[in-house]
Amino acid sequence: MRFYLEFLVNCSIPLLFSFTVVSVFGDSLLFKNGDRISGSLINETRTEYVFKTEYGTLRVPMDQVDLEKAPKIQSKPILNLVEGDKTSSKLSHLDRLKIRKAKIRQIFPNSWKGRISSSVEFLESENSRFGFQQKLSTYKKIEAQRYNLNAYYAYSKVSQKDGVSIKTRDEHGANGGHVWDFGEGWFSNTRISYLRDEQRDIQFQVQPTSALGYRVFDDSDLALSFKIGPSWRFIDASQLDTNQVNLINIGQNLIYKFNGQVKFIQSVDYFRSPEDSSVSNTIFRATLASNLTDLLDTRLGYVYDHNNIVGRAMQKKQGRLTLSFGIPF
Repeated sequence: MRFYLEFLVNCSIPLLFSFTVVSVFGDSLLFKNGDRISGSLINETRTEYVFKTEYGTLRVPMDQVDLEKAPKIQSKPILNLVEGDKTSSKLSHLDRLKIRKAKIRQIFPNSWKGRISSSVEFLESENSRFGFQQKLSTYKKIEAQRYNLNAYYAYSKVSQKDGVSIKTRDEHGANGGHVWDFGEGWFSNTRISYLRDEQRDIQFQVQPTSALGYRVFDDSDLALSFKIGPSWRFIDASQLDTNQVNLINIGQNLIYKFNGQVKFIQSVDYFRSPEDSSVSNTIFRATLASNLTDLLDTRLGYVYDHNNIVGRAMQKKQGRLTLSFGIPF
């Protein structure tokens, strides 16, 4: 989904009203027409750069910046606090969080944004149990195109009356996708995912999906879209001929922003075999996301997965309630 932000400034500089694309290079602000303003980059959020000049402080939206050429944004004053261990014991929890974000930011190219999170999950299926999940989500936007990469690891176990603990979930997965807005409301969505699940004996599941979608609404506070297309699930990619399932994917996605800090995200993905209606997989997701600060956010989500696609030992129904805390970068 495309997000467009207004170009805001805190001072009156005629040059900034041109709405031209800009690039940030170290301690200068370089416009596409060649003009340059000297200053210093003092902060970076998920949506904008904060640039200080002798005339005032400018807030430059991220979609107005050439991220391919922009340098990595580093919190040098914060990082300098931990050079050596003399001052590290005096750091506040907020400073430590800033340090973690700055170090994460250094790992990735400046054109990529994302979130790293830790989650606590309560799962309801054959047994009620608690678990945890670690997840990394990254994305990159180039005009009408968006690329995203995600990876996660999830684990849980349940203790029986005799005191023996049994592992009930041990899986890791990854996926990558590309969304291209090629027309008024129309977009294409391609995605490939990987899953390894020790508990359900899934060793190397790969699933490519391609879909054509339409955005019914795409406003600043409300977005609603639908998509449909083919998908192929390889239960074991090492044996493509015997473990392939042809599917049709119908999807829906809704985003509603209550304000600048809280938004509701809901989606449904329905996979069904065109040959056999009993071979299907429905995944429902609902999330309430809150941006506490530019350094920390929290998400309360629910996922329901009803899966009876061939390759599973039995029909699988699973609901998960998840509370996650993340560091956006």
